[in-house]
Amino acid sequence: DLRGYGRSLGPSASDDHQAYSKRSMAADAIAMMQTMGYSTFAVCGHDRGGRVAYRLALDHPKAITKLIVLDIVPTLDMWERMAMSGALRSYHWLLLAQPAPLPERLIGADPIYYLHHLIGRWQGRGATLDPRAMKDYEQGYAQARMIEACCEDYRAGATVDRLNDLADREAARKIECDVLVIWAQQYLNSQSPLATWQRWARTVRELSLDCGHFIAEEKPEATARAIRDFLQPSSSSGNQSE
Repeated sequence: DLRGYGRSLGPSASDDHQAYSKRSMAADAIAMMQTMGYSTFAVCGHDRGGRVAYRLALDHPKAITKLIVLDIVPTLDMWERMAMSGALRSYHWLLLAQPAPLPERLIGADPIYYLHHLIGRWQGRGATLDPRAMKDYEQGYAQARMIEACCEDYRAGATVDRLNDLADREAARKIECDVLVIWAQQYLNSQSPLATWQRWARTVRELSLDCGHFIAEEKPEATARAIRDFLQPSSSSGNQSE
């Protein structure tokens, strides 16, 4: 779990939101892997975890051998292209980034409704998440500490994470390892993110799947196969769809 999500205890919030920055969370992952005896590793992340994953690749290029991101574009690009239609589709980026305690109070008034609202908007046509997973998500969202952590995550995204991305772009810093981008054809107004990622990484391939935002849950076999194939030493670049 990311800081404060699920069963993880998150640090106290701060005015600069550094405690919930993707740079801080990437450092968590590096420390954990080093403790387990790994100096290099591949990383895969979905949604918010994907943002930690690409920050890992930017901040620790010698440690990350391959990068897989599911259904995201970099945070800076997300903000820069958020015109009216994008803001309406991704309104939660704006809501959760508001100063505390506004979003915490609004979500906390009926957190389970909010959770089901988001999942209903984001999952694919006819898809349903495993009831056991839903129960776990509900237990998380019922806790005020997790709602606060979620909001802090997005506040960091609107501030320190965006600025870190901007600094990397201005320095022409790119992701050095091979990158696989898996994206959902049915998620909101989805379109290929390949061109965006090619501005951030030297070698990128993409795979689009006919599903909603919860790619690993909705298309587990295709997702696992794509990740396994990409991690093979002989993996080559290319574009695919299923």
